[in-house]
Amino acid sequence: MNCENTFCIYWADDVCTLSDISLDDRGCCQDCLTLSLTDHQLQKAREKTLRLLDRQYDRWE
Repeated sequence: MNCENTFCIYWADDVCTLSDISLDDRGCCQDCLTLSLTDHQLQKAREKTLRLLDRQYDRWE
């Protein structure tokens, strides 16, 4: 099954790795377990992503 929740532990290459899932009444996965990130890890990931985007943007100019 396709999945867009990259923070779920069952996510891999845009696909849910579980063989069977349950959805709630809003269509959200009830089996989703999200990664726990510290504020520091999240900030570092934001900074890394911004640097990557800046480099890509510089190449387009």
